[in-house]
Amino acid sequence: MENNKPLVSVIMNCYNSDTYLREAIDSVISQTYKNWEIIFWDNQSTDKSAEIVKSYDDKRIKYFYAPSFTSLYEARNYAIEKANGEYIAFLDCDDKWYNNKLKEQLKVLENSEYNLCYSNFYNLYENKLKKAFISVQPSGNIFKYQIANYSIGILTVMLRRSSWDKMEEKFDKNFSYPGDLDFFIRFLYKNKAIYIDKCLCEYRADNPNSISNTKRESNLNELKKALYKIDILFKSENIDSYINVAYAKLDFHYANLFFKNKKYVSCILKIFGIIFLNFKSLKNYYRIKKVGKS
Repeated sequence: MENNKPLVSVIMNCYNSDTYLREAIDSVISQTYKNWEIIFWDNQSTDKSAEIVKSYDDKRIKYFYAPSFTSLYEARNYAIEKANGEYIAFLDCDDKWYNNKLKEQLKVLENSEYNLCYSNFYNLYENKLKKAFISVQPSGNIFKYQIANYSIGILTVMLRRSSWDKMEEKFDKNFSYPGDLDFFIRFLYKNKAIYIDKCLCEYRADNPNSISNTKRESNLNELKKALYKIDILFKSENIDSYINVAYAKLDFHYANLFFKNKKYVSCILKIFGIIFLNFKSLKNYYRIKKVGKS
């Protein structure tokens, strides 16, 4: 802690991510809040990522080369083990923060009952910015709401390290896509969150190399597994109406993908399931969005 200001550990996980890396690191260096460290976990990159990171003469940037290649979420866990901060934030190598991000979040987290802060952000599509969320997202006990209407971008998150340490299971290494959703919903079961209705970051939604853009059907299959895991873990918490909304929305994504891939029979079957099996859940969707939190 420097001058009684808490240290924020910025977790950057990298695998062959040199294209936008300098812009991402520069967005941390330009923060108005200066007491931070970057924990840069290089998952055995073969491009110029290591060269770029090591070109910075800044002791706050700490470079680690993974002893073996692992899944993204196992790598996130390893990186956090190296962190020294009272707070943890996340920045992937193709995204960037606006310069007041850390200051704004610390202002609402310090001396509060909240253990996680998240915010709105911009999606970047071909140099055009679009807000991720038009409506204000909820704060407080938002565990059930997030099951039905997940709205947490990991690049916006700041969480209290002591609350991370209390989690028996950290990021699930078996996921490559929905690991954020899986972890943060489990985290929110025990912790309150606060939302800042400002765009504090940019997510490069048009990056063709991102996991979300390269493996669409396998991503949906993984998301289905993550929802099933949540369903089983919290069955006793009366989450049926919320998890059913999540399943119905997932089927919409399947139907859309099947239509784009000209798998029309599969598309029709998904639509049939949505209409006849999940109609009640879809009606609940708008009620849940309006209520905001349970």
